[in-house]
Amino acid sequence: MFKITPDIFEAVAFIRLELYNLGLPCGSKFILKRMKEYGIPPPLPSLSSINNILKLKSLTHKRTGFYSGDTLHHTENIKIPI
Repeated sequence: MFKITPDIFEAVAFIRLELYNLGLPCGSKFILKRMKEYGIPPPLPSLSSINNILKLKSLTHKRTGFYSGDTLHHTENIKIPI
């Protein structure tokens, strides 16, 4: 099993926001492609791991993060080893 390091966790979030701010597609496939372009060394996370990171960081559905008043009910059961 691939263990997600804190660096990978933050890289996914950073790249997602970068792509979003540039108006580019910012789904897991594009994030993985950008990680390869940046030369982030393997092992890289799977598409499902990237999606889980995005959920944990509240970076889904055109969101740019966790907002006050949000609940974490959709992420309570997601466990990513760090």
